Amino acid sequence: MVKLCMMVDTMMWNDGSDMLCAIADGKLNVWYYPNSVYVDKDLLDMSKSSKDVSVEVGKSSVIDGFTGS
Repeated sequence: MVKLCMMVDTMMWNDGSDMLCAIADGKLNVWYYPNSVYVDKDLLDMSKSSKDVSVEVGKSSVIDGFTGS
């Protein structure tokens, strides 16, 4: 078992592909291929995008949808 992120407020899988997004510690994290952790843990960081959204979202944020590419 591997932790992708800690202190997650909300998360959602993409409707058409194996992408995962989560809001954790005031950042929006998107893993384009989270299954890469089973191949090589170093690849996971290369397939991750992170953006600071602490100003735009509050403490009780919710991801309503994660569709398309």
